[in-house]
Amino acid sequence: MALEAGTRLGSYRLESLIGAGGMGEVYRARDVRLDRTVAIKILPSLVASDQESRHRFEREARAIAALSHPHICTLYDVGEEVITGDTSPVQFLVMEHLEGETLADALRRKQLPLDQVLRIGTQCAAALDRAHRTGIVHRDLKPGNIMLTSRGAVLLDFGLARTLAAGPRPVGGISVDATVSGPLTSRGTILGTLHYMSPEQVEGKEADARSDIFSLGTILYEMATGKKAFEGNSAAGVMAAILEREPPPLSGRQPAAPPLFDHIVTSCLAKDPDERCQSAGDVMRELTWLAQAGDRASEAVRATSPSRWPERFVWMSVLVVLTVIAALAAMTVATRRSAAARREMRLEIATPPTLDPFSLAMAPDGQSVVFAATVDGVPRLWLRRLDTGYTRVLKNTDGGYLPFWSPDSRAIGFAASGQLKRIDLESESVRKLANAPLFLGGTWSRDGYILFVPATTSGVFRIPADVPAKPTVVTRMIGGGNQSGPYVLPGSARFLFYVNGTPELRGVYIANIDGTDVQRLLDADSPAVYAPSGHLLFQLKGVLSARPFDPGRALLTGDAIQVTGEILSRNYAGSPILALSVADTGQIVYRTGTAGPAGFQVRWFDRSGTIVDVTQRLPVALNPALSPDGRRAALFMGGGLDIYLLDLLSKRPSQFTFDPRLDFAAVWSPGGAEIIFSSGRKGQLNLYQKQASGAGGERLLLETAEDKDPTDWSADGRFLLYRNMNANHNFDIRGLSLADSKEFPVLATENDERDAQLSSDGNWIAYQSNESGRFEIYVRPFRPPGAEVKADEQWKISAAGGIQVRWKYDGTELFYVGLDGRLMAVPIHQTADKKAIVAETPVAVNAPTIPLLFGGGTRTGNYAVSKDGRRFLMTTLPDPMDTTPVTVLLNWPPAR
Repeated sequence: MALEAGTRLGSYRLESLIGAGGMGEVYRARDVRLDRTVAIKILPSLVASDQESRHRFEREARAIAALSHPHICTLYDVGEEVITGDTSPVQFLVMEHLEGETLADALRRKQLPLDQVLRIGTQCAAALDRAHRTGIVHRDLKPGNIMLTSRGAVLLDFGLARTLAAGPRPVGGISVDATVSGPLTSRGTILGTLHYMSPEQVEGKEADARSDIFSLGTILYEMATGKKAFEGNSAAGVMAAILEREPPPLSGRQPAAPPLFDHIVTSCLAKDPDERCQSAGDVMRELTWLAQAGDRASEAVRATSPSRWPERFVWMSVLVVLTVIAALAAMTVATRRSAAARREMRLEIATPPTLDPFSLAMAPDGQSVVFAATVDGVPRLWLRRLDTGYTRVLKNTDGGYLPFWSPDSRAIGFAASGQLKRIDLESESVRKLANAPLFLGGTWSRDGYILFVPATTSGVFRIPADVPAKPTVVTRMIGGGNQSGPYVLPGSARFLFYVNGTPELRGVYIANIDGTDVQRLLDADSPAVYAPSGHLLFQLKGVLSARPFDPGRALLTGDAIQVTGEILSRNYAGSPILALSVADTGQIVYRTGTAGPAGFQVRWFDRSGTIVDVTQRLPVALNPALSPDGRRAALFMGGGLDIYLLDLLSKRPSQFTFDPRLDFAAVWSPGGAEIIFSSGRKGQLNLYQKQASGAGGERLLLETAEDKDPTDWSADGRFLLYRNMNANHNFDIRGLSLADSKEFPVLATENDERDAQLSSDGNWIAYQSNESGRFEIYVRPFRPPGAEVKADEQWKISAAGGIQVRWKYDGTELFYVGLDGRLMAVPIHQTADKKAIVAETPVAVNAPTIPLLFGGGTRTGNYAVSKDGRRFLMTTLPDPMDTTPVTVLLNWPPAR
């Protein structure tokens, strides 16, 4: 997030933002002590907590400080400062302020004249020569890191620089981080910007001074021709070009270039570092001589040999022999390069921390990756361009999760705030398409439709991709199993989807786009996607696996093989979610890791954020509900999809439900003797009642054709509130009279209303609704069945969104979780006639941030409030922010 003008960092006052990239924001600032204009580079807040990023920032400072040259940016100062309102210091570099434009900006406007190319090239080579002599390799030389100023070209950004005497190469990079797995499983790291990398960087080998010379050669070529030396339709295409192809002859693109200049560039671009120019000083001297010689250089090269015909014949014969030898050698090298280019390679893309590492998708054209990341506590969708390394936040995607692409790579579908939405990348406009309260995946067909699963037990539905519409049913429930992960097969009128249920039922299914001809394809632990290599990719026994598949005949044609090791997966709302996506161009994107979080801890916190008591770590612990005496908590523990009771004194959990289907959302009776919960043991989620002691059986309390979860039991024991999934796939609030088992509506609109909580006097309900386009917390009267509640009898309580509302027992305070994960408290008052609510301004409680899994759009709540409102029982993750990089797998399957 950009700092405001006027912000002080020591003796420096920020004036304006100059630019921002993956590894820093650059500001124009004023040194008030020395009264001069400077440039300040700040480590972005989104990576400030990452140790490797900080080390890279410090490396840049040391590298620049060690250099002194007119064509290298001068470093004035290094520092850190705590800004008011923040807890962590801001790290920054203070550099000279350069007036001018980058070479990248100049090249976007026009092709440069040869004299300017030679001048810029000479100055860059001189700067590199000084850096290399000092023992520093730049490793990210590109037009964007060269500033054209009144004193000439100036090299910027040594953020990837390393000393030649440094130890093991650090992992990570500014624009592209990648690893390559060879036959012996050796691993290396690619650092730099793709179009300007040397072959050894692409192959993950050690970069030295000659790598910078290769990058300089690509820049000289681009300056002279206006075209990049190595191009491709995807990251894999560019890498293949660098490894196996020579750039088009410079003379063909720039006939005016002297042959000697062509020779210099070709020498810089030699694939083998040993055949390349060996020092930047040599390049500088050749460019200097060429610039001074002018036309005489061309004449010297074109000078004829002695005119005697026999000698000319001899020399021509020698030239022919040498040409043939060179051609054969080139063919051998090209063959070897081609084989190397088909080796399996992996790009590792560093992303900001995230609570939702499963939400990622590769664009069909292979140029971009969209993923979810949590910055400033708010989960949003981010877009990463693979060709440029540029990363940006997508506006108006707060809470977005499980994104999927349009076939033309110009729009993205996603879920947020209980709705299915789309964002058009060019305009960044966002629109709602349908309700999706418990979204389990979507896919975009080439004929302009979206198939999606809006809720846990809903099946697959279809809507137009461009306008809001009532969804139409494609597949209905199969044997009571949850469906998820729809995937339209390219060039086919069929789609894949997953059914989770009994061992005989679960697996990947295929159906026609209209829902007919449903067939079970294979047993699997996750949904499947199709790779252009002719394989289905899916998880099986914890690893990413593939089976040859003919989509035209809907036929598996071979056995399963392993693609890679452990891949990140998690059970979400009763269905598996896999961190996996495939582009139409063949790239496979995924995250690695263990299934599910490392473990939850159930802990008591007071209002100051102090830990009062700690329980043992549990595999999964969600939706805690406190017993009325505060001694036990009912929890959902996802390993067996059951409810457990946690004794808060002994810290021991005991299993409460035992059915293999999903049991969820427990609420206690006012006296604590009984528990009502929801269970999917009959297909839909119905309500069951059981004694809290565990004695006796379970009684079916309410069975309907719609999913439902209990949310609160009134203090007088008369009513149960529950959220009910209606036919339009949004939640309504309904009530059940426990005396006569009659149900009644409480609040039902076209919006999503859920998680109603009753005040202890029974007069008010607090709940969340997305009527504003995002979830907010509201309060309204609770009246007996049939009594009317007027439109103006509703008060918004939250500020800037909220979910997971809870009452303090005496009704004087409400708590909720903001969309940034902070726990908020709102003092509540009733008017004298007790007909209206007066809410004060929400204030943050100094408790830990609540993990908002999948943008907060789940059934889960992650805290409970003690009766006196002084303590909070929270389920927290020991390390809730995932920093596992996104891996892009290239050239799979590799050439054999």
